[in-house]
Amino acid sequence: MKYLRGRIERLQWRKLKAIIAHAHATVPYYRDLFSRHHLKPEDIRCFQDLKKIPLTSKKDIVSLDRSRITSDAVAPDDRYEMRTSGSTGEPFRFFLDTAYGKQVGLDCIRSKRLHGLRPTDKILRVGGDGP
Repeated sequence: MKYLRGRIERLQWRKLKAIIAHAHATVPYYRDLFSRHHLKPEDIRCFQDLKKIPLTSKKDIVSLDRSRITSDAVAPDDRYEMRTSGSTGEPFRFFLDTAYGKQVGLDCIRSKRLHGLRPTDKILRVGGDGP
C-alpha cells in the first residue's frame, strides 16, 4: 500500500509541476506574479515550496481583464465563456477551452448511461448556474 501511495504522490507532483509551468508560460497574470516575487517554476521543488507562490484570491483577479487570466495556449476561437453563479455576491466570468467542454459533455453522457439513463432523458437540477 505504501508503494502505491508513493506512486500516486509522484504522479500528483508531476501534474502539479506541469500546471505551474503551464500557468507561468501561458497566463500573463501568473507570469507577472512569479516575476514580481522573483520566482521561476523551477524554484518549486517540493510541496513545501508551494508556500513561495503568493495566494491569489477571487478579489485579486475579478477586476482584471480576462485576457490577463486566460492562457495564451488556447486560441480565442477555441474557448467559450463561463461564469459562476455569483453566490458570493459577484459572478466570476472566465473562459474554458472547447475541447474541455466536449470532454465534460461526454463525461455527463457516460455518467447518465452508467446510471441507466439515456442521453435524452430529462433531469431536474436544483441549485446554481451549472453547465
